[in-house]
Amino acid sequence: MSSFLQQFINFLQLGSIYALTAISFSVVYGIAGLVNFAHGSIFTVSMYFLFFFSTLLFRACEAKWIVYIFSLIAAGIATSLAAMLIERIAYRPLRRAPAVATVVSSVGVGMTLEYLCLNFAGSQAKRMPSLIPSVTFRIAGVAVPLYKIMIVVIAVAAMIVLSLLIKKTKLGTAMRAVSQDKTAAGFMGISTNRVISAAFVFGAVLATIASSLYGTAYSIFAYDVGETINWWSFIAAVLGGIGSIEGAVLVLLSELGIVSASKLLIVQYIGIYSIMVLGVNVVNGYMGIFSLAHAGFMAIGASRGMNNIAKYTNIYWVFGVLVIAIVLVNRFIRSKYGRCLKAIREDQVAAQLVSVNVRKAKTVAFALSAFLIGVSGALFCHLLGYTSPSSYGYTNVVDGLVMVYVGGTGSITGSVTGAAIWQILVQVLKDLGTWRWVVGGVLLCLVMIFLPQGIFGYQEITDVWKKLKARGGKKNKKEA
Repeated sequence: MSSFLQQFINFLQLGSIYALTAISFSVVYGIAGLVNFAHGSIFTVSMYFLFFFSTLLFRACEAKWIVYIFSLIAAGIATSLAAMLIERIAYRPLRRAPAVATVVSSVGVGMTLEYLCLNFAGSQAKRMPSLIPSVTFRIAGVAVPLYKIMIVVIAVAAMIVLSLLIKKTKLGTAMRAVSQDKTAAGFMGISTNRVISAAFVFGAVLATIASSLYGTAYSIFAYDVGETINWWSFIAAVLGGIGSIEGAVLVLLSELGIVSASKLLIVQYIGIYSIMVLGVNVVNGYMGIFSLAHAGFMAIGASRGMNNIAKYTNIYWVFGVLVIAIVLVNRFIRSKYGRCLKAIREDQVAAQLVSVNVRKAKTVAFALSAFLIGVSGALFCHLLGYTSPSSYGYTNVVDGLVMVYVGGTGSITGSVTGAAIWQILVQVLKDLGTWRWVVGGVLLCLVMIFLPQGIFGYQEITDVWKKLKARGGKKNKKEA
């Protein structure tokens, strides 16, 4: 009985923290309509703010409750200002852009924030000061520290206060109106920009409270602490009902480090990642479904799971397979399945009404995508001579997204161009160390703002050449 009670208390403790982070995720989505994958990085930023403010305050005051309250307020204000700045710079310009553009931009923002934390605070783990008095109670023979009780109490109180704010105040009414219909809310005199900024502030405050509770329960943290929080928040929000506070309550980073002394190896990396990006583009570009599964499929293709793998991969294998992949994707896109994917991307409901077998088309597309990505993983492990799960984590996911959306969605030319640009950029910026990931995050945001569909979005090099020739012909006629 005592062990069951202990586990139940631990469940309440961790569940309360994840519930708060899921709610902060849901608030932004429900009002702004944005799936904010930078949420985990904002959580990380709030933890660092809380760490520095509490460390500073403990020099002047030893009372833990006073330090906790004032450091929480200071960290909440600082994190809110950061969130408002991010919304203004990275998200507001994309308000009328395709939904996928804001999602990709949020990935770029998260990447930028995470590596800014790494470069300014260092990779060494920090220990959060003890902010709640060390008092222990005994409940049914189980020792329960005060901080575990306070985590549940503070989390529940924050949820109640937020629910009342949303349901009982003018700002909450405006938020609910904007979440229902932004255009209609604007006609009624509601400033949608201010309301969305307020949603980001609410999310930032909740993230700060959650980070204070997380730091109390698990005092050791580092710059990548937000990654796990990000995915658990997303999962909890989706399972509980994304955009729903009550639903949210109910419910890897390793750097790839592509550094080579040989230009030939860089070319092979470009070829391998071009194959991977072709596979990602089948789903994310041609079919228009945002997928983050490419790192997993690449890992399956490389799933030898051991060292001393024979190095069969060479320049001939890489570009031989790349040519086959390009031909395969080109034939696929020009087939009836490719036309079905285009119809699904434009309007899935309309595609179903004209008898498009949506399920079959999606299944075939996902199978082709997974096949190409798996082949790239096999080439990758046979190039390095080893493989491990850590080689296919969060960084690999971000790499794939950057290459797809920089080169251009729905484009074979864009897939190869994006892979080449990103791999060359990584090599050029390698002397910057982890700062190159900051540059990558900023690049992703800029591309989404100025080129939402990428360099070759839904067009090939032949299409661009025809347009250039047509423009040249028009100029010649005018001059004649």
